Amino acid sequence: MKQRVLVAGSIVVGLALSLSLGFWESSRSKTQPAPEGSSSKSQPAPERSRPIVAGPQPDRDVGPFLLGQKLATIAEAEEAAGYHFVRPDDALANDALVMAAFVEEVPGDKNAETDCLRSDVRQGAVDYTSGILVMVELVSGTGCPFDLDPEGSYETMAATSGGLWQTTTVDSVTALVSPGYEKNSSPAFVDLTIQGIRVRIFAMYAPIDLATLTAVAETLK
Repeated sequence: MKQRVLVAGSIVVGLALSLSLGFWESSRSKTQPAPEGSSSKSQPAPERSRPIVAGPQPDRDVGPFLLGQKLATIAEAEEAAGYHFVRPDDALANDALVMAAFVEEVPGDKNAETDCLRSDVRQGAVDYTSGILVMVELVSGTGCPFDLDPEGSYETMAATSGGLWQTTTVDSVTALVSPGYEKNSSPAFVDLTIQGIRVRIFAMYAPIDLATLTAVAETLK
């Protein structure tokens, strides 16, 4: 069955990073792929390296979306996207530190067999001066995995990652996390779904560690 993949409409973080971070695949897909180089068998987690800046980065001025648009404020981005951006209110990521906001909408396949594949992908991103990038995607009402069973989706992703990703809880909400791995040129991240919005917080442009990102995630509103 044809699957829609979010990276089809996104520059994201370049080819190498998108390959090493399989979770860039949209929640529209039935299954989440394991990271490049992993297998179905359990693998020991790679040695944790220092907090890193992602290797192949998107053009910061253009943003992470191929088909999207850049806007000056979150308010403008929310109006364009048609929903509230769940976002942090932290010393490293708050509305006073916004460099730019971005939105993208990718039409669904209206002839597809499932609600998930028929639904549009409506996503946004906020770039903060600290180097944190927050990406949001409206999943409520789509019938996709992060709408129907976000906890189970994260647990499956962690279980098939070969030890690269783990699940934890952030304010009693299940989240997928990674400390970042220099070998894979992948940044630290926290990925969770709240209020019908999938929120991914990345140390995209600065060496920010997972503990700090987790603290940022605790301020989502």
